[in-house]
Amino acid sequence: MTDADQHKPLAAAPAAAAAAPPVPLAWGPLLEEHPLPHLVYEWGSLRLLAANAAALQRYGCGRAELLALSRPELLLPEEVPALHALLADVAAGRLPPQPRVWRERARDGRLLHADVRGMQVLFKGRLARLVVVVDAGAKAQLAADTELSRQRHEALLAAIPDLWLVIDDEGRYAEVSDPGHPALSAPWPEKLGRRLIDALEPDLARLIAGKIALAHRSGQPQSHHYELKVRDGQVRAFEARYVALDGGRTMMLVRDVTENVQLGRRFQDMAEAAPLGIFMTDADGACSYANPEWQRIYGLTLEQSLGAGWVAQLHPEDRQTVQQQWLAAAAATATFEQEFRILAADQVRRVAVRSSPIRRADGTVSGHVGTVVDVTQVREIEAARQAQAVAEEAGRRQAGFMSRVSHELRTPLNAVLGFGELLQHDGTLAGTHALEHIGYIVQAGRHMLALVDDLLELQRLEQGSLRPQLAPLDLGRHLAACAELLAPAALEAGVSLLVEAPATLTLQTDARCLRQILLNLASNAVKYAGRGARVVVRVERDGDRVRIAVEDNGRGMTAAQLQRLFHPFERLGQENSGLPGSGLGLVITRQLAHMLGGEVSLASQPGAGTVATLELPLAGAA
Repeated sequence: MTDADQHKPLAAAPAAAAAAPPVPLAWGPLLEEHPLPHLVYEWGSLRLLAANAAALQRYGCGRAELLALSRPELLLPEEVPALHALLADVAAGRLPPQPRVWRERARDGRLLHADVRGMQVLFKGRLARLVVVVDAGAKAQLAADTELSRQRHEALLAAIPDLWLVIDDEGRYAEVSDPGHPALSAPWPEKLGRRLIDALEPDLARLIAGKIALAHRSGQPQSHHYELKVRDGQVRAFEARYVALDGGRTMMLVRDVTENVQLGRRFQDMAEAAPLGIFMTDADGACSYANPEWQRIYGLTLEQSLGAGWVAQLHPEDRQTVQQQWLAAAAATATFEQEFRILAADQVRRVAVRSSPIRRADGTVSGHVGTVVDVTQVREIEAARQAQAVAEEAGRRQAGFMSRVSHELRTPLNAVLGFGELLQHDGTLAGTHALEHIGYIVQAGRHMLALVDDLLELQRLEQGSLRPQLAPLDLGRHLAACAELLAPAALEAGVSLLVEAPATLTLQTDARCLRQILLNLASNAVKYAGRGARVVVRVERDGDRVRIAVEDNGRGMTAAQLQRLFHPFERLGQENSGLPGSGLGLVITRQLAHMLGGEVSLASQPGAGTVATLELPLAGAA
């Protein structure tokens, strides 16, 4: 982003300004002391012309320092094109499709997020844009800030004396508090003595006449709101109250509530566009307004939301407690802050709710305004992190335990095996039962040592501490070497072992891991196929993958036995067969295959043998 881009002027004034003159803006205490940051910048140059105290605090600048900048200089450079595009749309009379959160930078380098709303104004004779900056990182303060602004507007209006008129028993204007009051639709001399029906639009005149008649019949003041074009041509909003006087006369009190109506509309516009749920209630706590985001979170329409309709969405286990606490807070005119569960669209959601009372100028409470935020995902992430931390701690403890156990077991086992093997070579024991018993001891010791080794291997795999070392590998030679290692066991078991592999086939894999996989699969076939069986290791290439099948024509397995494979310590009833094994070989084999980017599968039929297939990528683990 160049300096020229930062200060690029707009090509034309906004179309709205061409159609009607912009609203003159007089910078006064109301804007200067407003709790939200306000900025005014010139339309053409985008130079800042005014900033209130909240804006100075937000950006961490002095007034002179801030007013020396342009609006683009408050944004991150990558946001500037979007600003020019937005102002071009405004100049063409197009409204943006949806609110945008702008990324800004404070003087001290802090990243700020802003929801900016603006309007065209005439400031000191210049066409300008007045914007209010809402901190998008503090949306929960939106309702409180709006309420403070509303109270200030009400205090300002309360300082302006109301207009009062007296209507005689024939419905004619008789008296007025201020003949020059701006709320009059025409000069007082033109209204004096005239009937309402002749001085006002017929519909409004009939409405006022009805209110006057009801005030006299009921003896109670009546009120209503209406809009009326006043003498300067503006359409203003008014609140009128009618009090019955003696002789059929009526006191009509008129208050200009245009600012209140506009504020309410602004609040509703902001609430409609806000990315968090906003609601309002009456003094008893019954919901009177819910913005679209609130409706989306609760899964209700506006009509369903009103009153106590939201209670039906509470989780059954939370419903009574939450409703009681809400009604208690409403009755005590206290702040309500709670997190609870709701049922929306058949899903359990967690929401955080906060509300505060709306107080009139005299301190009484007219209702409550609050926000709702869906915190389901936040809580799920927190729970997942906590579970992960627990699992990691358990893994560390397990690793420490296994390491300690392996050390403690290996020392006595090595001693047992060492002395047992010495006794086996003791010539004085030849031909005795003691030598046979010593053989059992040595065999059991070797089995326990193999079990410890397998457990440690499995632990390293599950913790991911093993990392494959990929290198080019001649598969044919590797298989031949594995067959040589298994040849003595095959000879002892009476099983023939053959290898059928292409003369030249190179894999990018880990030689040690592949050797362990092949030895586990082939040794199982040799041990369990039965005497006289035939074991064949075949290799097939399929595109960028290779299949290594270990086939035997032995006794095979049933479907029920196949389902029990790959479970730790599962030996399918061979525990007392005298054949060595821990029941961990296939579990380790499958995890090693996964680590190399492959898969292991078994197929078998009783009496027809078993096929164990290892499938690997030629280029190594994914």
